[in-house]
Amino acid sequence: MKKSLLIALFAAMPLMAQDFPQKPECAPQLTEEQKAEMLAKFDADKDGQLSDEERKAARDARKAK
Repeated sequence: MKKSLLIALFAAMPLMAQDFPQKPECAPQLTEEQKAEMLAKFDADKDGQLSDEERKAARDARKAK
């Protein structure tokens, strides 16, 4: 039992040592200019930040594009 557990552990070590990306590569990244444009367009209360509702409206608009 102990031998098979050790063999399985050593066999899995190369898989555990791989580097995985922190961000999904498929997620589109916005430039600073695009972020400023989105903030100006969707920041309804003009506080400089997007609330959850404003963020949802921006996300829906990007999906519709």
